Amino acid sequence: MTEFTIPDMECKSCVSAITGAVHALDPNATITTDLTTHQISIESSINPQALREAITARGFTVS
Repeated sequence: MTEFTIPDMECKSCVSAITGAVHALDPNATITTDLTTHQISIESSINPQALREAITARGFTVS
């Protein structure tokens, strides 16, 4: 499981954009988000760096 903090994930629209970015790489990925803590957990066979790059390409900061 890969976990990221995304400080600028602030609304459901953000979650939708991030989920779309991840599912573009892995349609079978399982994604759990927590808007309160800005945390995202991704269960996927895709390399964590590729997931990070996909999310940042959508304009989000990943830490």
